Amino acid sequence: MISESILRWLDECYTEIVQPMTISLKKIMQDFLIVNEAELFCSDLEFKVSKDSITKLCIRDGSRNSRKVRMGCDDRLFEIVQYYKEVRLMALIKKVAETD
Repeated sequence: MISESILRWLDECYTEIVQPMTISLKKIMQDFLIVNEAELFCSDLEFKVSKDSITKLCIRDGSRNSRKVRMGCDDRLFEIVQYYKEVRLMALIKKVAETD
């Protein structure tokens, strides 16, 4: 039998971390015209910068190469992961510990 504190913890994790992080990741996908999560984490985005119309959307001024676009995407991913891991998760752990 699962204790109530574990169920509360899971519900809090989903509400405080999973849902907002999903929205943040989808925003990155939208900004870089990425279709699925595998492409978000595995693609080098080279094919994205080879087409003029997508280049203008992804790169804005058209002067950056695919490596710089990938680095920009990776930087945003790193920031999101760090924020949810170091800030939100720690706050949630503290909150749950105080209520138990």
